[in-house]
Amino acid sequence: MKKIILGITFLAVFANLTTFASRVEKTKNKVEKKSEKNEADYDWAVTIKNGFFYPRDCVLRDIFCQCGSKGGYWIEGAVRYNLWKRLDIEASGSYFGKKGKALCGCECTKVKIPTFGLGLKYFFNFGDLSDNSDWDKLSFFLGAGLRIFFYNEKNESCFVKRCYKETTVGGMVNFGFEYDVHEEIFLDLFFDYNFKKLKPCCNNNCCCTDDLSGTCCPSCFADLHIGGLVVGIGLGHKF
Repeated sequence: MKKIILGITFLAVFANLTTFASRVEKTKNKVEKKSEKNEADYDWAVTIKNGFFYPRDCVLRDIFCQCGSKGGYWIEGAVRYNLWKRLDIEASGSYFGKKGKALCGCECTKVKIPTFGLGLKYFFNFGDLSDNSDWDKLSFFLGAGLRIFFYNEKNESCFVKRCYKETTVGGMVNFGFEYDVHEEIFLDLFFDYNFKKLKPCCNNNCCCTDDLSGTCCPSCFADLHIGGLVVGIGLGHKF
């Protein structure tokens, strides 16, 4: 009888130890899984983006609108490196170019805005909110940084400066969603806002003359906002 009682006691203790060990293992797995979720599964990523640029400045919008739309096509290439957990540093280069017509006239105007940007991005994975592995494919990101604008404007009107160029530094903020369509391929839906205000100087070398006096007619430019909103989609590769 004593042997039976000892046997039952031993089995009960063994069962409790097994259950305890199983709980410890599950807890350990959860901690490791959570730790893995906080770590990026790549070192580098490259993205090609296509979007639509909507200028902040109403003058630019009015100039472009006479040739079809108030904005235009935006193309961008970006490469980023994972610094820590889900924090990345990203370098990007973009190009925007569009033709328009001078205000209150039919003379052609062409604007080009190549840019170079450098900033930080942080990714929030939706998988942290659910144990469903499908949510691990979707992330939300926030970013900010500096952007260099290489503004170039050419006009056929003699009432404004024929060619105006300026290189200046502004800022950018962005947010969007990233979805992994494959282990290394992802789609990027982005919303970028760039901001920079130019203060063009007066044009005292105008080619035209005043009809009444026959003298040169200098013209001055108001402040020009060359930033705006960019909305688009990109295709990327992680490695």
